[in-house]
Order: sequence, then C-alpha cells, then structure tokens
Amino acid sequence: MLLNYYPDSERDEWAYRYKRFGYTQFVLLEAIVSARRSEKVIGRLGEHRRSGKFDVDAIDKPPEIIEVRRVPPPIPETATEKMTDDQWLKAIARYNEEGLRQLPTGQTVARARSLAGLLIKPAQTEPSRFANLLLKFPDKTHWLYFNAILQGVSSVGLEPGTLLKVYKRCHNLPDRPCGRSIADLIAKKPSQPNFPKELFEILAWYATEDPDPEPGHPNITIKDKDSDEPESILINGINSVRGRASKAIATLIFSDPERCSYFLPILQRLVKDPSVAVKACVAETLVAVLNYDRDVAVELFVTLCKDEETLLGTRYVERFLFYATSTHFEPLKPILVKMLQSHITGVATAGTRQICLASLDQEEAIPIAQSYLSGEAQQIGAAEVFATNLRDSQFRAYCEESLIKLFDSPYETVQTAASHCFDRFKGDELGEYTELVEAFVNSKAFATNRYGFFRVCENTTARLPEVTILICEKFLEQTDIDAGDIRTRATIDSSTISKLVIRVYSQNQEDENIQSRCLDVIDRMAQIRAYGLSQALSLYER
Repeated sequence: MLLNYYPDSERDEWAYRYKRFGYTQFVLLEAIVSARRSEKVIGRLGEHRRSGKFDVDAIDKPPEIIEVRRVPPPIPETATEKMTDDQWLKAIARYNEEGLRQLPTGQTVARARSLAGLLIKPAQTEPSRFANLLLKFPDKTHWLYFNAILQGVSSVGLEPGTLLKVYKRCHNLPDRPCGRSIADLIAKKPSQPNFPKELFEILAWYATEDPDPEPGHPNITIKDKDSDEPESILINGINSVRGRASKAIATLIFSDPERCSYFLPILQRLVKDPSVAVKACVAETLVAVLNYDRDVAVELFVTLCKDEETLLGTRYVERFLFYATSTHFEPLKPILVKMLQSHITGVATAGTRQICLASLDQEEAIPIAQSYLSGEAQQIGAAEVFATNLRDSQFRAYCEESLIKLFDSPYETVQTAASHCFDRFKGDELGEYTELVEAFVNSKAFATNRYGFFRVCENTTARLPEVTILICEKFLEQTDIDAGDIRTRATIDSSTISKLVIRVYSQNQEDENIQSRCLDVIDRMAQIRAYGLSQALSLYER
C-alpha cells in the first residue's frame, strides 16, 4: 500500500514543481524498522535518496515548536467589568500612549491599544453609557479609545441622535484620526432609512478632503513589462482614508441608487483625485452609479481613466467595463484599445478579457480583438474568456475555434490558460467536444498540461474509444521510459493512462482495431514498467 501511496496534495503541478511528489511515501517508508523492510521498500528508499529531492536528515528531527504569547493589557479584563465611568477615565488618562510599559512587579503590559480593545465589548453591552463616556473624553485622549467605543456602539442598536453625536465628536477630533472607522461603520448599515444628512457630509469630507493618502504617497509604479502590480494599487487605496470613504459611498449607492444625486458633485471631484490608489476605489463607486444613470457613470469613468495607465488593470475598472461595454461600447472603445496596447501585463490581459467578452455578442468588437492577439498577455486574457464561455451553446463555435489556435500558442502560459477549458466538464459533456479534444491532444499544450485533462478523461461517463486511445498513444510518444521513473512527473500521469487504456480495452471487445491499439499501448507500458499498470491490470482481472 505504501509503495503505491501518493496523496492528492502531491499530485498537482505545484507539488511537482517544488519537489514534493513522493515525500509522504518517503517519510512513511523511512518509519519502517530496518529489519522489517522488504527488498522493494529498500529499493524505493534508495531511489528517493538518490533523487536528491528531499532533506534526508530533516526527517528524523522533531518539528520545532513556535510559541506566540499575547502581552496582557494593563488592567485584567475581569476587573474592567466592574469599573465605573470615573475609573475608566482615570485608567485611560494613565495609559494614554501606545507601546509597552513595565509595572513595578516586573510584568510587561501593553498600553493604549490593548486597553482600548477592552472597551469594545462593554460598549456593545451598554451602548448608551459608553457613548456618553466617549462624549466626556478630552481632545488629548488617544484616538484609539474613541475608535473602540465608536466601533462598539455602532454595531448595536443605539438611539440615532446619540449615535450622530458620537460620529460628530470623533469627526471633530484634532487631525481627524478616526476617518477609516467612520467610513467603515457608515457602510455597515447601508439600508438604514433616513440617514442623517450630517453623516453624508462627514463621509463626503473624508472622501475629498482627508490628507490620507498624502501627495507623493508611493503608488505601486510599473517599471517594466514583467511587473504586474495593479492590484497592489487597489490595496493601497483600500488602506487609505479617501479610498475607504469612496468605497463606503459605493455601498450606500448600491443600497439606494437615489442617493447618487446627493453624491454626484462628490464623485465629480473623486474621479480627479491626485492619487491613482484612491481612483482604483472610486471605480467601484462608478459601478454603483451604473444602477442610477449609465450615461453619467460612463462619462465619469472616462474622466477617471484619462491619465493613469496602471489604473486600468485594477479590479473595479475591469468590473465597470464588464457591465458597461454592452451598452456603451463606442465611448469605452478608446480605453479598451489603450489597455490592449499597454506594456503592463495586468492591464493588457484585463483589456483583452473585456474586448473578447464584448466580441461574443458585438460584431464591432471582433476585429479589434483579433488584431491585438499576438502578445502573451493578450493571448492569456483571450484564453481565459474563451475557456470560460466554451460550454455556452450560443458562443461555442467561436470559442472552440479560438481555443484550438491558442493550444498552439508559442507561450506556455497561454497554452495552460487555454487548457483550462476542460476543467468544468462533467458527466458525458466531454463526448460532445471530440474535435476540440483531438486538437488539444495533437497540440503543443498537451505536453505540458496533461494532468488536469487526464483527470477529466478519467471521470467522464462518455465512451470515447478513438479519442482515448489516441490520448494514451500520444502520452507514451512524449514520455516513454519516464512513465516508469518515479523521479519524473510522468509517473503521476502514467497511473491515469493505465486506467484509461484498460477501460477502453474492456469496453470495446468487438472492435479489433481498438483492441489492437490498446494491446500495443499495454505492451509498451509493460516494457518500461509504467507506474500504475500492474494495479490497473489486477483490477481488470477481478
């Protein structure tokens, strides 16, 4: 059993690339007492050791223990449960700085951040009491204490007037440090009716006036075609106050499109924000505006995308294009062409995805898509779209024709992306795509993308004798003796091929041609001692 044991976690491309295939078997065989090891076990252990893939010495070492211990707050949580308002105020004044502090007893405790964390739970339990406590804090109180109570009382039911006072008190602090929390908490209850206008005004201030991110804040800059960091730009925006506030506005508009009329002047400023990171968040807000007025949304979007090329590869820019291109292809076409021509990998791929999606049902997009499919990034985007939409009967012919070309792309990354078209096949669906399967087996993609395809072939309920035996023959043609060498990737596929060829043989007893080709494959696999053949034969003989 151990000699044939390779867990699924070691059978994928990642495990093979990082030389994990066979590691579990190696460890288990090493655990057998030397005197009990058979000749086969000894031989297999020798193969593993000679392969040099694993750290032999590390197997006998126990795992190292990593300990993480929390620095306690200055006041035990049990004690805070009985503290009066005055005691809280005194404790907060005493521990009003961040960092650690050593008590006279020698114990090290955390200060403001840790103690503030203890305020959230009681603020949820007694929101009115702690809301009033917050209103008593002097301005010099560390902002973390304001923030903690703000989070606590906002997550439970609190009288709207008192809650508004809490928001306004936190908003009016020197340097306005609670902007992120205020934006997040307003966005948590977007369906709340009769939002006070003051809250919208507060949110609008953070979206347009807050200094975070500061001018000159480093956005991720793409310096060469091999860099691909558009999503890092979005992350920077989400971690800024203006970016967070714009996302909160998006949530409010998604919940009630009529709110767009109030925020429209704010959006006209946001699309011109000096930070590309913030603009990446504003794109989500414009997706929400599509539900209110598509023409206005597209007009704002064109302004948003005017200058920064790196912005075009971010998630919400692509999402906007996905929803808007079907009705506003012409005004958005210059942006799509700019993306297709980009030297930034993520931008070019995103642009190709959207132009190929448009080409599925808009004829004017087809020549644009076809004219920009020579580069690797563009071909990857096209392969992703055609692989995803292949099983839609409306687009099947177009997708199938395109995928067959991409199987023979000069770029392995493109071949891999196109090969994923088989991943979603279930039941007997594979039998409906014999032309596509044959094209794949005879293409460049087959050599480097067999594993996932073989799994689909193994699980299909369709009977495809001609195609299946062709797959087996091509596999042996490409791997030959590697199929019997456990140090190679081919052994993973060899086990599946063994099952496939035996299945075709057993299901086609009256077809002499298929039987003969199956026997030729079985004979060759036996000669090279292909992995998995013996087990497949024994199951057939039963």
